[in-house]
Amino acid sequence: MLYLNALRKVALGSVCGIALTGAAHSADAVVDAPVVDMPVAEVPVISWTGGYIGLNAGYSWGDLDQTATIAPATFLGIATFDGFSGSYGSDLDGFSGGAQAGYNWQAGGFVFGLEADIQAANIDTTVSGTEELEVTVGPLTFPFETAVSTTTELEWFGTARLRAGFVPTERLLVYGTGGFAYGRTKSTSTILGSYLTPGDILDDSSSSSKTRTGWTAGAGAEYAIDANWSLKGEYLYTDLGDADVFNYNEDGIIVGLSNDINFHTVRIGVNYRF
Repeated sequence: MLYLNALRKVALGSVCGIALTGAAHSADAVVDAPVVDMPVAEVPVISWTGGYIGLNAGYSWGDLDQTATIAPATFLGIATFDGFSGSYGSDLDGFSGGAQAGYNWQAGGFVFGLEADIQAANIDTTVSGTEELEVTVGPLTFPFETAVSTTTELEWFGTARLRAGFVPTERLLVYGTGGFAYGRTKSTSTILGSYLTPGDILDDSSSSSKTRTGWTAGAGAEYAIDANWSLKGEYLYTDLGDADVFNYNEDGIIVGLSNDINFHTVRIGVNYRF
């Protein structure tokens, strides 16, 4: 009996030892299990630094002021007049569309950049005016009426500008802009002048094309849809200056026409930033 009791105690102790050893191994397994890092989605940060290209479309309206001059002259050997200078104005308007490209640098909440654009345009107007002179033929004085008319079309224009602005929010850029402007105009001019009889003494017309230069200034806003795409709205005032569009010199009669073109443009566009 003593032998059996001793055997039971040894067996019981062995079982307890095995159980305790297994529990310790289980505890070690829990502590030593590797920790797996779960991926965290990154929130894209909008940066305005970099290059971009885009398209735009808009509407323009403005003024064309024309000056007509006839130098004092004696013509046909008998008639003389003192000449005149008259100015006439007309509104112009039309649509335009084109492309732009540029580069921005962002420093904190401020953005600086360069942008160039080129626009096809259908912006035109016709300006007309009349002037009545007195023509002297010997001892007699007669009225001499002139009529001038010019149709001018702005065929295309473009700009090269600086941009400077700030970002009130990460996705919104508000900016001012200004710089160099250029464009191509085509003008068709006619001048008529008559006295004494219904017949015309002056009767000439011609067409001329001019590449003009000037300046532009305005403001705009651009909103980033995501890290690459943005929408913009912009206003520009453009002055392409004065240019001669008609010159006539025959039989002692010298006639000149010039005009000055300036206009406003509002447009919307889309840019791809890279």
